[in-house]
Amino acid sequence: MENKNFYDILELGHSASQDEIKSAYRRLARRYHPDVSKEPNAEERFKEVNEAYETLRDPERRSYYDQFGTAGATQTNDPQSGFGFGRSGFETRSAPGFDFWDDILGGMGKNAGGGAEYRPGHTKKSQPRNETADIDITVEDSIHGRTKRIMIPDVSGQTPRSINVKIPKGITDGSRIRLAKQASNGLGDLLLRIHFMAHHLFKPMERDLYITVPIAPWEAALGASIQIPTADGTKVEMKIPSGTPSEKQFRLRGRGLPASPPGDQIVVVRIAAPPPRNDEERELYQRMAETMNFDLRQY
Repeated sequence: MENKNFYDILELGHSASQDEIKSAYRRLARRYHPDVSKEPNAEERFKEVNEAYETLRDPERRSYYDQFGTAGATQTNDPQSGFGFGRSGFETRSAPGFDFWDDILGGMGKNAGGGAEYRPGHTKKSQPRNETADIDITVEDSIHGRTKRIMIPDVSGQTPRSINVKIPKGITDGSRIRLAKQASNGLGDLLLRIHFMAHHLFKPMERDLYITVPIAPWEAALGASIQIPTADGTKVEMKIPSGTPSEKQFRLRGRGLPASPPGDQIVVVRIAAPPPRNDEERELYQRMAETMNFDLRQY
């Protein structure tokens, strides 16, 4: 009988604790289980991982193995354990104490009423299962439509994946992009939830874009024509009527996110009084206060 190094199979040292042995088994079972693994030697490796775990998880059997090797471990084999090293017809299923789908992968892909057992020649077919991930985009990504390379976390605990995602023009915050058969098991769909990153000028609301623009008191009082930046990188001229109050909203048609019809850009003007920088400006404010006699607080 071949004398296998069960510690090497589980990628552990000889002093590994029982918790470390259990953790290693979970990790390697997830990696090599034939129902989900794409590695060419997955079935054989899964058998070895199960065999190693069955020996090292039991303190008595582990003690025999440490003294006498593989031959010593098989002498304590329990025929009722569901896992026999010396039997013909070796079964590749999860070791006792674990249900692969519930304990190792958290139930992913398990059929209702079905088991998680795999037997050579009778592979349990993985079921399609959609997954959801969040991605952040900019307002400009939605305005222009772009292809972005993003990192997607793998729910099965493997290394995150890098994929190209086409951002459609006009996509809104909270929308989803469906990528067919891009789930981690290669069967289900990957649903990407869109989140807009904070912008230094614009705040998206559905397809409209809000922007707050400061105006001087004399512009509000006398009227003015001011330049307004838009999300496509250009500027447009907008007229401020005489007597415009603070927080007044103006609508620039078609300047929001692209669609049919497109959204609008909502300009919120906010009156900002500059502080006096010298005696002359301070005197001007004083004359305004004396001349206008305007009470803002008529409660």
